Amino acid sequence: MNQVAVLRDERQGLEHLCEQLQGETDTIGEYISLYQVQRSALKQQALERQQELNTLHEDRQQLRQQLHQLQQLVAQLMDGQRPADAPAPAPVAEPDVPPDSEPPSPAEPAEPEREVTARRIISLIEQIGANEYVDGHAAPLHVCQHCRGKRVLNV
Repeated sequence: MNQVAVLRDERQGLEHLCEQLQGETDTIGEYISLYQVQRSALKQQALERQQELNTLHEDRQQLRQQLHQLQQLVAQLMDGQRPADAPAPAPVAEPDVPPDSEPPSPAEPAEPEREVTARRIISLIEQIGANEYVDGHAAPLHVCQHCRGKRVLNV
């Protein structure tokens, strides 16, 4: 009888220990689930950040190209040259000009070319000015509390 009582107490102790271990197993499972959710959120943030950086890189390249074009156009305008990618002016058939009239001045044909170049410059400046990263309407940066104060994009 005494042995039965001891075995019964031992069984109850083992059952209680199994319940505690089951609770700890459930807690560990919850921690694993939480870790997986947080890990996927971090991966998504890293992916979004990389996409934002790629977009910034493409915009930067486009701005560099537009600035290069602008520099060329300004240099051509200052030199009075025809833009390199503009078509050569078509020879104009002169109408019958009376012999006593003055020939047209050479500066007259350059004015429309200069006007076209000036319009292209204005267009490029407007495109550069409309860039969201130039006028400050891009996503603001913030300091990440987990990255020891490094600045990161707000994603």
